[in-house]
Amino acid sequence: MDAKQVSRFFYDTPFVFKANAVSAVYMALTVVLLNLLVLRLTGSKIISLFASLFLGFSALFWLYAHSAEVFQLTLVLVLLAMNFLFSWSLNKSKISSLYFSFLFLGLAVFHHQTAILFLPSFLYLFLKNGGKSYYKIAVIVRLILLFFLGFVPYLFVFYAANSGNSHNWENVTGIVSLLRMVLRVDYGTFSATSGLVGFDILDRLLKVIWYFKFTIADFSILGIIFFLIGFIYLYFKKRVWFWFFSTAWFLTGPFFLFYASFPFVESFLKGVSERFLLGSYIVIAVFIGFGLLACDQFLKSHFYRRFKVHEMVQKIILLLFLVIPFSLGWANYLKADLSNYVLGKVFSEDILSSPDPPGILFLQSDTASFNTQYSHFVEGVGSGNKVVG
Repeated sequence: MDAKQVSRFFYDTPFVFKANAVSAVYMALTVVLLNLLVLRLTGSKIISLFASLFLGFSALFWLYAHSAEVFQLTLVLVLLAMNFLFSWSLNKSKISSLYFSFLFLGLAVFHHQTAILFLPSFLYLFLKNGGKSYYKIAVIVRLILLFFLGFVPYLFVFYAANSGNSHNWENVTGIVSLLRMVLRVDYGTFSATSGLVGFDILDRLLKVIWYFKFTIADFSILGIIFFLIGFIYLYFKKRVWFWFFSTAWFLTGPFFLFYASFPFVESFLKGVSERFLLGSYIVIAVFIGFGLLACDQFLKSHFYRRFKVHEMVQKIILLLFLVIPFSLGWANYLKADLSNYVLGKVFSEDILSSPDPPGILFLQSDTASFNTQYSHFVEGVGSGNKVVG
């Protein structure tokens, strides 16, 4: 529903352009919200810009900045929740910020269930910084109710089920089918989908190794060095923040891949799994920002004071660090450029041309179905045939 409203700004353009443009808007908002979060925590505009540029120019993030998916809005909602949570943490009088934090986290979780992996970090910071005045039954009940307000958008599915749409996920008609949709029952438990079985501990550990290799390739060696410096810096300087972000990173990154155990038997399945890493990427970017903060403080205490370096020169040196994320953008541009990518269009039109009209075309799997249904129902390709799937 929200995507439909955003897409109105892109009138007189193909529907597929509108869908991808909405993703671009969400990812731009994600970069802005990350910038605000790091600025709130470090107090430095240059460092917050450094962190947000690293996120924006990472290949995976950039790729999904113009590919229609569900994860982009999840990132916006999670970062909204984080900004409100730290606004409350830094100023306990702003209890409304705490309430908004759990509201947006609930919206994120019910939008895409992987966001629940951020919940332990939110609960930790609340319990660590709350104090007795926040442990009252009334406050906790409000937080729970606000969290579960995220379920309200699901009421729309009953309208969709009775609106005559050609396709309706799970075809929700009652409480049981609604719960199946909310809990994503069709995807199974302890695996990426219910059809994947037989993955032992060693297989799952290999997925964790792949995660580290993938993030190094996306953020570059220098990016990972800043990440590690920030990781160590927060542990010694801001222990509560360290546990918040390290828990969020571990659960959304290594732990999730261990849990889901995507079968990396072909490049396509690796591509399917990589988008689930976006949640951990926003946390990596925060650590990268603190890595630069640690370097700046080291230079101030061991170099600038000793040689009496002018404050303006200090800022110029800090600005020079921005060359690193911009060089990452230069390196990743070709990876993220989809301006001439037409494989989905060719694939769907090839499928639609296979039956002689009037015919019936049965579709299976989301890759074949989504592309083909778009070409058929939106662009009118193969209109002489009946498409079922």
